[in-house]
Amino acid sequence: MKKALLIIPFFIVLCLSGTWMKAKIQDDAPEYAPDFTLPDTAGNDFTLSSLRGKYVVLDFWGTWCKICLKGMPKLKDAQSRFPGRFEIVGVDCGDKTVKWKHWVDSLKDDMPWRHVIMGRKLYIQQDYRIKGYPTKVLIDPEGKIIKSFVGEDPRFYMLLEELFAK
Repeated sequence: MKKALLIIPFFIVLCLSGTWMKAKIQDDAPEYAPDFTLPDTAGNDFTLSSLRGKYVVLDFWGTWCKICLKGMPKLKDAQSRFPGRFEIVGVDCGDKTVKWKHWVDSLKDDMPWRHVIMGRKLYIQQDYRIKGYPTKVLIDPEGKIIKSFVGEDPRFYMLLEELFAK
C-alpha cells in the first residue's frame, strides 16, 4: 500500500509535466540504452537488445496523454518516409494492461509498430530518466542513445531527417 501511495504522486507529476512542459531535449539521458524485456500486446516477450544493429525509437506514452496521441500521426509519417530505416517500440506509461491493449488494438492502423507493456516495472522509466510524456529516445545500432526528447518536439523529426534522408 505504501508503494502505491508513493507511485501515484510520481505519475501525477509526470502527467502534468508532459502536458504543461515545453518540448525539450533531455540532457541527462544515459549514454547507452538500458536493456529490458517486456511483454508485447500479444503476450510475447520482447527484449530491446534483439533490435541491436538497427536504429530504434522508444516512444514512452500513455493513453491519457493528449500530446502523446496528437503526435502519433507524425511518428507514423516519419516511419512511412523512411521505411526500414528504424524500428519503433511504444512503451506504455501508467496504463492498465487491458486499457493499453484496447487502445493499441483499436489504433493499430495508426500505430503499426510494436508496443510493450511496462506495467509496474517502473525501474525502466528510472533507467531512462523519463521526466514527461511523450518521451522519444533515439538509439543507434550499437545501443547508444543519440538523443532523448521530452514532449512533442519538432527537433526529433529534424534529427530523423538528418539521419535518414541521405
